[in-house]
Amino acid sequence: MKKSLKEIQEIETDMLKEIYHICQRNDIPYFLSYGSALGAIRHGGPIPWDTDSDIIVPITHFETFCAAMRNELPEKYYLDYTNDQSEKKNMLIPRIGLKGYSTSILHVDVFKLVGVSSDPELQKQFAEKTKKLSKILKIKSNSLIDVYNNTSIRNCCYFLFMKCFYFWCNKNIIHKQLNDLCFLYPYEESVYVTNPNDDKAIEKFVYGNGTKVNYCDFLGTVPEHYDKYLKHFYDDYMLPRKYREAKQYYEIRKFRQIK
Repeated sequence: MKKSLKEIQEIETDMLKEIYHICQRNDIPYFLSYGSALGAIRHGGPIPWDTDSDIIVPITHFETFCAAMRNELPEKYYLDYTNDQSEKKNMLIPRIGLKGYSTSILHVDVFKLVGVSSDPELQKQFAEKTKKLSKILKIKSNSLIDVYNNTSIRNCCYFLFMKCFYFWCNKNIIHKQLNDLCFLYPYEESVYVTNPNDDKAIEKFVYGNGTKVNYCDFLGTVPEHYDKYLKHFYDDYMLPRKYREAKQYYEIRKFRQIK
């Protein structure tokens, strides 16, 4: 099916609303993050040219969050994620998607918030390790068809080369190493936290208990000290950068979701 940017944002906003209510019912902390936090503060909703939405969940509540999403999301949505090593495809970042369709374009990304050392050098080493392991695991988990459907021929050739390069890496071992890193620094005791897929650690107090802000027609939760959070990632965040003009329509492919 084809959806306009506005239609995609309307569906994703409804997803965020459902996520908010489920987290409220189950006492699960979560935060609108990255572009969604920026959109909430600067636009009162999605960034006008952004096609996806982002939230982040503390690692201590991550499994509870996933279980609640599987059990309580409306029938029209689903959690596109498996941590089962017997599955051929292993998802690095959970996504909330539209049932029956791929989450490659229309989705809410769910990131983990994990503890990290207060030492800048150890933070750097942590980010290098997690990003490398994530890259290998992504290459091992995806198929050439997945890449071909969503990128250029040039990227497909690079992907095929890297697939051969990492052929002897054991996916289960890589996944365990990445998971162990996420718990290396106990979240509750950490002064700094980070997204393992990012390289910008930030003081945990910035997230705090969260602040409720208007996001279209519901109250979303952003980091408590959102000004410090947004400056950390975007500097002068109230000044929009230049972006390419959005496509008129996006093709949302059918997809057999992982259960």
